[in-house]
Amino acid sequence: MKLILNIFLLVLLGSAPAVAAPLPPPAELEKLVGIKPASIKVYEPHLSVDGQKVAIEYVGFPIDAVLAKLFGTDWQASNGNFDFRAADGYVSSISPQLLEKYKPVLAFRRKDGRAFTVDNPRQHEKNVPLGPYYLVWDNISNEALFKDGAYHWPYQVNEIKANTEFPSALIPHNSGQRYARQIKLAQKYCLTCHQINGAGGSKFASDLVTSTKKMQRAQFMQWVTAPEKVKAGTAMPPINTALSAAERNNIATQLYDYLTAFTD
Repeated sequence: MKLILNIFLLVLLGSAPAVAAPLPPPAELEKLVGIKPASIKVYEPHLSVDGQKVAIEYVGFPIDAVLAKLFGTDWQASNGNFDFRAADGYVSSISPQLLEKYKPVLAFRRKDGRAFTVDNPRQHEKNVPLGPYYLVWDNISNEALFKDGAYHWPYQVNEIKANTEFPSALIPHNSGQRYARQIKLAQKYCLTCHQINGAGGSKFASDLVTSTKKMQRAQFMQWVTAPEKVKAGTAMPPINTALSAAERNNIATQLYDYLTAFTD
């Protein structure tokens, strides 16, 4: 295994910027980026619910250093997003502008030595493994990041992929850039777990367009804003509860209009 990892590093270091980069273990990633891991204290968004702020200190590598090594020093100029792909099929698609502005950390352990796991009460999960890597953001210094909750905090990350801005599969027929904003909302709130025409995460197999077209607008809006009321114990998280009801309903409306714009 060590020989295979060393070959991976040699090939990566001597090649052109990658399109998709499987992540090696932390010791090998440290050699690759050439910097020591550092600690970052955050409010753990999966635990900071109902007004509570639970601080945890993680250890990892600044994502800008990782992306510079994997995708080239001009990674910030990419026209597309970076997909952080998890072992369970979850995909978090994040713009280079957001990554450059807030400089999250690719964490691989807790500083206090406790298990690298987390409870996720909103999805009725306990002791969820976070490794091999967990993307964490300084939401203590930035209230807007804290308000955004666990969006863009993918865990079990084992690969980073440079993606096109909008894969053609996400664009309704002949609509061009008309649904650009809605596609970004779908990438943030839906395509982490679900797919549209094969694009997105693979945590759940059903196609989002197909399933949405079976719902009336009111059904869809209740499902994405208050899924627990539709199906008790569901793993489906609601649209960010830190937002106002009006904001959440507006997002749900835009998503429904977008998903029903696809023709058969």
